[in-house]
Amino acid sequence: MKLTKTSVEKLEAADKRYNQFDDELRGFAVRVGTSGDKAFYYVYRAGKLIHLHFFFGGCDWYAAEFDGEDLFFGFAVLNDDMQNAEWGYFALSELKDISIHGLEIDHDLYWEPTPAKEIERIKDWL
Repeated sequence: MKLTKTSVEKLEAADKRYNQFDDELRGFAVRVGTSGDKAFYYVYRAGKLIHLHFFFGGCDWYAAEFDGEDLFFGFAVLNDDMQNAEWGYFALSELKDISIHGLEIDHDLYWEPTPAKEIERIKDWL
């Protein structure tokens, strides 16, 4: 589907949020929320490699980029809330500071660099 004003206006809400990609402009899409809200975005992250994975309970932080000091760029899911999961920046120092009843964020030691599009929790966001 070519994303035009008319075609986007015809997109309807569904039980689950979904993405509609433009057939001509690769990476250009509109995300349709469960309430029918719409947001345009451009996907340039599908080919990104996720180099590190941190986790705690229902929370996951997937790191794609690192500034060499403290700041990561990647994908975060907090408390299994996929509605509000997002790409953005997070600091290693902040992850290290999290301690709940003595439990701390874990670094997945067995993680292998993986394209974002192959990670179950991320692929619907691409």
